[in-house]
Amino acid sequence: MNAPRLANIARTALVPRRGFGSTTPGLPQVRVPLGEKLAHGLVIFCGVLTYPVWVLSHMKEYKGQA
Repeated sequence: MNAPRLANIARTALVPRRGFGSTTPGLPQVRVPLGEKLAHGLVIFCGVLTYPVWVLSHMKEYKGQA
């Protein structure tokens, strides 16, 4: 066997293979409705802000002035 072929075999052996699907660049296959995008965005927005709002609303307790 020649060196380029061995290198190719070694490289493909190290790459994990997935049993289903593939990722290809281009337009999405399924369009996500606007309502679903808004709902997910709202959930993420609220989830990110929940902890800081909790901390700011309980600042007196953290400072020991409760």
